Amino acid sequence: MAHKAQVVAKQRGHGHVGARLARHELETLDALVETGQFLNRSDAVRSAVRQMIGEIRIVNVKNVTLSQAKNDIRSYFKTHKTAYPSDIADDLELEYDLVVKALKELQRSGEARLA
Repeated sequence: MAHKAQVVAKQRGHGHVGARLARHELETLDALVETGQFLNRSDAVRSAVRQMIGEIRIVNVKNVTLSQAKNDIRSYFKTHKTAYPSDIADDLELEYDLVVKALKELQRSGEARLA
């Protein structure tokens, strides 16, 4: 069954979310409550949402040309001697594939060395 959530009310900085869960998910929630892990279903759901939000990171990605990406990477290497492409992408807010393409071109021109 697909999960569906909808904010149905908002009051004083709080909201109410209705969600459809499969029977086994509800049974698991109830077992967690019965064993004292959570006060009630809502407490368990709030905890799960907080954990999920803490694990997810929203990354803003700039829309730049390959030429601009190479310039940004050149500047990046002035302060970072080595870095993984994923770190460069995260730090410069660039698409990972664009960073890899730029690094390959910088390697061909002798400006970067890939390990």
